[in-house]
Formats: sequence, structure tokens, C-alpha cells
Amino acid sequence: MKLYEVCDERISLKEQGVYEAELVKAYFDVRTNYSGWSLKKLEMLFAYGDRQRIREAGDPIPEGEKFTLYRGVAGKRPLRKVAGFSWTSSLKVAVWFATRDKELHDPAIYTTTVSASEVLCYINEREEQEFLLRAKHYKRLSLPEIAKKLGATLG
Repeated sequence: MKLYEVCDERISLKEQGVYEAELVKAYFDVRTNYSGWSLKKLEMLFAYGDRQRIREAGDPIPEGEKFTLYRGVAGKRPLRKVAGFSWTSSLKVAVWFATRDKELHDPAIYTTTVSASEVLCYINEREEQEFLLRAKHYKRLSLPEIAKKLGATLG
């Protein structure tokens, strides 16, 4: 199912006991992003589900109580969603997401530290180490900070 189908059929899916699994599958099956979806709509879809069942629909969350995560973004608002749901524990993955489309302006990397209890779900199917959550606090990393974390130098 596509995410819009999960949205349209949420009541029926919930009654069948499959809403959370279908939601997680549809969310992670996208090959681009959710720039066309409002964050409020996505929040509503996840709030409608059972939090534990959403978590169980993903992969086991890595060991640890705290996670430092990154989010790569580019472009202009309203399509640029700094506070989006998808974060990664891999800085390299975040850099790839921020720079994959050379036509989008102002690529940036944001970071947050969250507790395991804040994570809705974790998926590593595409080896992106993706954490699904709504970060309350985050900051933009500077290029020197990114280079230092990656062990690179800026030319």
C-alpha cells in the first residue's frame, strides 16, 4: 500500500489489526521523500496508531539509551522539512540525502540527541540506519563540524 492508501483506509486497517504494520511499511517504502505531506498529517497518522505496535513493525532498535542522529535536507520551504520524521545515525547517509539533488539549494545537516523512548520505529532495510521520530531539539552542523566528524578536511 502507498501512504495515501493507508491514510484513506486507516479505520478499516485499524479494525483488522494491521494499521501500524501497513503504516510503517508504506512510510519506509517511499523512494523519494514526503515533501508533499504536511508534518501535521504525518503526525496524525502516527498518533492514530499504537506506539508499541509501530515500534514492533520495524527492526529492533540498536542497543543504547541515547542516540546521536542526523538529518540531511535541502531546498526551500515548504518542501524543506528540517523537523521531519526520518533521522539517521550515519552522518554519511545524512550528507548523501542533503546533497543528492544538485538542483536543490542550501543543503544542510542537522543533529539531535534523543533517548530510546523517543524513537517510534527503526528500519535498516536499505542500510540507512533510519530512526523514525519527532525531534524536539536539533541544531544545524557547520561544515567544519561535519568535516571533523567525518575525519575529512575542507579544501
